[in-house]
Amino acid sequence: MLTETVAAPADDSPVLRFVGRLLQDALAAGASDVHLASTAGGLQIRYRLDGVLLPMDSVDGRDFGARVIRRLKVLAELEPTVNGRPQDGRLELTQGERRIDARLSVLPSRHGEDAVLRILDRQGLLSSGRMNLAGLGLDAVATGAIRRLVQRPHGLLLVTGPAGSGTTTTLYGLLGEQPAGEDKLITLEDPVEAPLAGALQLAVGDSAGLGCAHALRAALRHDSDRLMVGDLRDTETARLVVQAALSGQRVYAGVHAGQAFDAIGRLITLGVDPYDLAAALNGVVAQRLLRRVCPHCAEDDQPTPEMLQASGLPKAVLEEGWTFRRGRGCDDCRGSGYLGRQAIAQTLTLDPELRGLIAERASPAMQRAAAERRGLITLRDAALELVCAGITTLEEANRVTAVQE
Repeated sequence: MLTETVAAPADDSPVLRFVGRLLQDALAAGASDVHLASTAGGLQIRYRLDGVLLPMDSVDGRDFGARVIRRLKVLAELEPTVNGRPQDGRLELTQGERRIDARLSVLPSRHGEDAVLRILDRQGLLSSGRMNLAGLGLDAVATGAIRRLVQRPHGLLLVTGPAGSGTTTTLYGLLGEQPAGEDKLITLEDPVEAPLAGALQLAVGDSAGLGCAHALRAALRHDSDRLMVGDLRDTETARLVVQAALSGQRVYAGVHAGQAFDAIGRLITLGVDPYDLAAALNGVVAQRLLRRVCPHCAEDDQPTPEMLQASGLPKAVLEEGWTFRRGRGCDDCRGSGYLGRQAIAQTLTLDPELRGLIAERASPAMQRAAAERRGLITLRDAALELVCAGITTLEEANRVTAVQE
């Protein structure tokens, strides 16, 4: 893995200068991914900013565009002359004293090759030191509910959401609730996202050559008190996580699912016994990230009656003190009208009724009805609270959450 210094290179090669400027600009913009798509006329560049792909630049000339992608392949120690098959690699970027890991994925396309550079800013993940729940930006109600789940002496806590919804950040926040060194903490991640003081962090997965289930069995023999599993993907790992929680461990695990009840169904689909899951599970945190209105260009907005109807809102909200805001676009937000993101969460705490419904294999609809009778706040409710406060827009709430959940 080679290192690319993100600054204007001393070499006078136009390709090297272009790649240096591109990486420098992507880091300055806070992009999580850089997309380079070969076209008939050259190269189209887009950044993923705050979870959304935005067009940034285009490069004329197919030959120059191909040389840009070859340069990135060299940095990631891939085969630069091989164009007909997928390739994946890693590289390290340096910006001043910062070292930033990145992954490069290259796929053949109609006009050459497409490349995606994923920027893994681990320093940014823990930029304020050891993360905890207070640093996640959730509202006080959600933070309090999650903290009560974390403080239980044993059991399983699931964190769920689609890719890019901040579940890894939340898992790190859960780990930070316990002072470093007070217990034995072991994490199983693919890859290890950021260093945690006092923790034993294991890289698992195909790239690490260590299977998650094998690593988890070893961790259970290592006198652990708390376990974090970044992603539950297979039957054996899911069953081992539940058994660890039943044996007295505190276990935090990520799982890809849309809603809290979908996460429960996902584990049952993976082969976990519903009775064991009901006994082991303390709760589920489902979350999303919504873009915030840019504070530099924000202005009052008035949704149309048609927009309110499509969003499932009555016209009366215009008279109920809702503060609708929108960014008109400026240099700070690169014309998008949004700057930064805000987390929202749905926190499901299991009670005896819910445990019984899970053990009986009741449908997600029945489980949800029981939780809503006890005041469950949906992701849609949390998103509309941000709209009401002028923190995000109605369009963004509709993009991230379903009108009818």
